[in-house]
Amino acid sequence: MLLAPRLYLLFHLLYQCQYAIQNRALLCSNSRTHFHFPMTIQFHFITGHVIGIDVSCSQLQGTIHSNSSLFSLQHLQRLNLSYNDFSGSKLSPKFGWFVNMTHLNLTTCNFTGEVPYEISYLSKLVSLDLSRNGNMKLEDSSLQRLIRNQTKLSELFFTQVDMSLVSPNSFMNLSSSLTSLCLYDCQLKGRFPYNIFHLPNLHFLDLRYNHNLTGSIPKYNWSSPLKSKKMAVEELDRRISGCQE
Repeated sequence: MLLAPRLYLLFHLLYQCQYAIQNRALLCSNSRTHFHFPMTIQFHFITGHVIGIDVSCSQLQGTIHSNSSLFSLQHLQRLNLSYNDFSGSKLSPKFGWFVNMTHLNLTTCNFTGEVPYEISYLSKLVSLDLSRNGNMKLEDSSLQRLIRNQTKLSELFFTQVDMSLVSPNSFMNLSSSLTSLCLYDCQLKGRFPYNIFHLPNLHFLDLRYNHNLTGSIPKYNWSSPLKSKKMAVEELDRRISGCQE
């Protein structure tokens, strides 16, 4: 298991690798490089910038501090830190500095505290997964900013993120490009907006274990792709107090 000092060295190594490639000191026949533990990094073919990091299930342990070399990799487009243990540390606001980020996966990382509003700066996001981080909390204002700034968002996974202070109406302006929305066990309460069921590309919706969530499911003239999903219709029908509309 990589302890905190080695975690620091890992991201510092990535920064040095980028510098070496840009200066042609490190040449690879492929744009992807694999390390001796589960890890894949992807470099831009022309510039040498690090554009992708996947260290999922790598037994990383420690804290990602705001001065980490990770945040020097400003050209990152994909970052997967899932299934590691960051010791209950808070999610750094600097995660919102990756202006080119399209895919961010932080599921099951043992992050805690509020999701920083800076995450809303990631305006190119296609996929965001903050699931199963124990005591992670998302405020209504941060969610509204996040949704307002997205035009390409396709996947949003918030399983077990504390959203008890989030108004369900905050989801009304989700991008029409959305295909998957997981709000499993998020402590949501209130009436879930009806228009979500009419998003033209939504294939997957999970609202289970939000016991104080109410709403209605369309019964007629429903052209959404969700209609073909048995779980989406039958399971939600039991979990949202529905009425025909």
